Amino acid sequence: MLDNRFTQHQSVVDKYVNPAASYSMTTRDYVVRADATAGAMTITLPPVAEATGREYSILARVATSVKTVTVQDKNDSESWPGDYVLNANDDFVMLKSDGMKWSLVSADAATLLAYAKIARGTHTSTTASDTVVTGLATVIAVVVSFRGVPSLTHMFNVADIGDQAGAPAAGSILLKSYKPTGSGDVTPIGATTPWAAVDWIAIGT
Repeated sequence: MLDNRFTQHQSVVDKYVNPAASYSMTTRDYVVRADATAGAMTITLPPVAEATGREYSILARVATSVKTVTVQDKNDSESWPGDYVLNANDDFVMLKSDGMKWSLVSADAATLLAYAKIARGTHTSTTASDTVVTGLATVIAVVVSFRGVPSLTHMFNVADIGDQAGAPAAGSILLKSYKPTGSGDVTPIGATTPWAAVDWIAIGT
């Protein structure tokens, strides 16, 4: 009885692996810590459809410009940007499947700069929380700043990438605008018209 319960428990526990050679991931390999000491290696992601809603982290414990760790899909992902090549210790990528494609969730700075795209624009809100379509497939980070002049009806801005899966949709951001509650009270509440124009810069894929 106890053996059976242990086996059942073990089958659902998230796990990590430490491959030292090329490795094909299963849907349970949530963390891969690759060691390319022996030579260049390739990590193949699990089937994109079977990994729906799951995130996977692939870290290069040991890697160089020659002994690289390449992360590839199984040629089953829409809009695959090209294989990710990790070429330094502690380089990493975190990828999420929506059932049809892999999206980059996070990465070390060098990898992010090598593979990410940048979009920018100007938006004038019409509500205290506007959805802005960036043109990117997935947004990883966003910053905003006033282009117009702040006023008592619109004094603060915050941008939120949300879950990129409906709140807001992938590739969009939430631009939230605030104003002070009143004279002598700077507690932020939703902004109201007239609105000031806001510049945004989004990083993603």
